[in-house]
Amino acid sequence: MRIGQKISLGYWVVILLVGLLSTLGIYISQRALRETIGTTTVLLAQEMVDKIDRNIYRRIETLQQFLNDRTVRDVILSANETYERIENINQYIKEKDEEWLAQPSDAVTPFMQSFINNSLAERLKDMVAFYENEDGYKVLPEIFVTNKYGANIAQNHKTTDYYQADEEWWQKARANGIYVGNVSLDESSGVYSTDIGIRINDKNGNFIGAAKVVLNIEEVITILDERKYNKEAPKSMEFKLIDRNGRVIYTTENIPRLARLSPAVTRQLFQRQTSNYGYFIEQCEAPKGGQELFAYVRSTGYKDYKGLGWILLIEHETKEIFSPVSRLRNLLIIILIGGTLVNIVIGLYISRAISEPVKKLTIAAKEIGEGKLDTRIAATSRDELGFLAASFNEMAENLKKSTTSIENLNKEVSERKKAEEYLRNTYEELKKIQNHLIQAEKLHAMGLLAGGLAHEVKNPLAVIMQGTDYLLKMVPPEDSETIKTLNVIKRNVMRADNIIKDLLDFSKTTSLNLYPDDINNILDNSWELIKPQLKASNVKIIKQLKKDLPKVMVDKAKIEQVFINVLLNSIQAMPKAGELYVRTYDKNFEPPHLAIPPENIFFKQGEKVVVVEIEDTGMGISEENLKNIFDPFFTTKGPREGAGLGLSVSKSILSMHKATIEIESKLGKGTRTIITLKTNIETNV
Repeated sequence: MRIGQKISLGYWVVILLVGLLSTLGIYISQRALRETIGTTTVLLAQEMVDKIDRNIYRRIETLQQFLNDRTVRDVILSANETYERIENINQYIKEKDEEWLAQPSDAVTPFMQSFINNSLAERLKDMVAFYENEDGYKVLPEIFVTNKYGANIAQNHKTTDYYQADEEWWQKARANGIYVGNVSLDESSGVYSTDIGIRINDKNGNFIGAAKVVLNIEEVITILDERKYNKEAPKSMEFKLIDRNGRVIYTTENIPRLARLSPAVTRQLFQRQTSNYGYFIEQCEAPKGGQELFAYVRSTGYKDYKGLGWILLIEHETKEIFSPVSRLRNLLIIILIGGTLVNIVIGLYISRAISEPVKKLTIAAKEIGEGKLDTRIAATSRDELGFLAASFNEMAENLKKSTTSIENLNKEVSERKKAEEYLRNTYEELKKIQNHLIQAEKLHAMGLLAGGLAHEVKNPLAVIMQGTDYLLKMVPPEDSETIKTLNVIKRNVMRADNIIKDLLDFSKTTSLNLYPDDINNILDNSWELIKPQLKASNVKIIKQLKKDLPKVMVDKAKIEQVFINVLLNSIQAMPKAGELYVRTYDKNFEPPHLAIPPENIFFKQGEKVVVVEIEDTGMGISEENLKNIFDPFFTTKGPREGAGLGLSVSKSILSMHKATIEIESKLGKGTRTIITLKTNIETNV
């Protein structure tokens, strides 16, 4: 980078720093403004929700006082006595309800007329008219009273049905004293309203009937409109009243009532925002677009009234509330652009004053770099650039003298590096060849051993097997202990025979007899086979087996041999007793945290696998020995305690099953073996 460019860069850095600090200031201001407006709007929403809840509570309280008046109660008690004299009340109510429902919607029968024109109905109509005159609209479009059997006894106009005891409002009002429903379009009255059910008691508090009142929500709408069209309210402020199901009860925007909110706002209100009040910023949908600040408050009721679960949502367009910050940002951009232009002019001037002498130094340095070591420059000035020119000439002279010796040295270093690299590669190749030779020698020795065992051991085992079968036939059926012992001998002989086969299988590929099986059952069989060793070792087995595991496709005998090898290793690692934990579970496969060669990982990410963990509290394995535990003939036991083939054979068997075995251990702290099997593998291996 040229000196002039560096100077210009310095100016740029200053301008950029100013810009960053200004941007940070704007961000902090915008955040503080958002916090202030959000909190203020939440307080406004809280005030309005409280007013709505108090108004609804006042209506409910007034209705309760009216319906629990002695005159109303006397009418209901009289109706109850009349119904009690009917021989089959339920049949009577059912027949009357069916007749009621069978009539056209505009038809009023004499039976219906008797409930519309009685004394209690007149009182109901007077109350409806009183509130309509007082408030200027139908506050109570519909009101009717039932007796304790759920049958209508008085109403201000015809209702949709006669029998009410099967309705939710009637049942909850009777049980809880009061019922407040959700907002809906009432078919009888044709207005958006909420249903209020009120229990009516006698003077002793006994249930005698219930009343249903359809409450017009126009009063709630008036509260919202008064605030919306207040002169001091921001132009972009909109109000939405939302029910517990996410439907819009009322909005100051031009959208239909009972419409749904946008998915983004619904997700915020009903999933992310768990408190009863707060605010958030969300992107608006077309055609409005842009971001808005949403403040919300949930209705929690007032006194005995528990609220409708409504949410009052107040919306602000962020472009309006953040307009002062936007104006400040625009002004800052103008200042930054002007500063940039000034910086360019100053940078060009300083660059010209310095760049010419530096350019001469650059050309000379380039020629030196190309091998022209006789290049020199004239030191005409007495400033720093003149001193730099003199130093450059001195450097060129010294460089010319030392170049010859450096070239010779570089050749020698290069030759040494090539020799070292060749020796390193040769050493690595020799190590690989040595490891292959050692492994081949082990495999050859094991092949000889397997051949000898197949001849020397299989025949005696066959004799033992025949003798055991003979004894099983001779022992009386009632001698269960002897039969059980002979069966254990037979299984161990079969296991020994399988071990001989495994020695042969380790040096050649064999086929598996795969069948779906429960891994817990295989573990149970394995414990049975080593029961004598368990009793003698005083080891306590703690089983943590998950039920209903997916079945695995395995060769049962071979997997059983793997479990026996691992279990016996753990038992032998605890000569003075201990605890042996056996766990089974299934999971979705994740890459193991232990070092397993990549060719031995048979599972895909997320694939369903079954895992068996066998953990002991024994003496553990040293870090040095842990690297060699799967090598054939490697063992840390005494000469008569094992040949070092158990884990080698086990790993070979599991590899044939496309399964893995991992072992982690710390000396003196125990060992944990992790066996992972597929829940679905090919049936031909």
